[in-house]
Amino acid sequence: MKTFLIILMIIISSCNNTSQNNINTASKSAGNDSIETQKDTISNTEINDSIIHISFPKDSTWVTVNAKMKGFNHPVIVYIPVKQGRHLTASISSDDSAANVRINQIITPGGKADGPFGRDFTFAIHQQGTYRLLIGENLMQGDEWKGEFKLTVKVE
Repeated sequence: MKTFLIILMIIISSCNNTSQNNINTASKSAGNDSIETQKDTISNTEINDSIIHISFPKDSTWVTVNAKMKGFNHPVIVYIPVKQGRHLTASISSDDSAANVRINQIITPGGKADGPFGRDFTFAIHQQGTYRLLIGENLMQGDEWKGEFKLTVKVE
């Protein structure tokens, strides 16, 4: 009986380690999408699944990235480093006129949250650090929407 329990514990432990390894492998293998601006392609902005880390081009205060909405309960989280400026402006556009996508929330470096907003908003910057935008669907609007959109972020 003791041997059975020991073997069972080893199997459970190895199963947990395998799933953790699969998660790490999946997150490492997530590919970067191409990110286009009107000036050029930015290679140091990271897009992994539904998380976007913004990196502004040298001598630029704005960037446009392509993103994809996967439906209800799958928000796109955008991390925006702010080192200077007074206003953070974000705008969402989509080729689909029925796109149910908006800026749901902004979270400041201090942890304060504000929202919901629409597809366009301007936010007064009171501190430096990393701001987070949560982009998702308007659950009051109705149907689930999946599709691609563009997000333009500007700090001035």
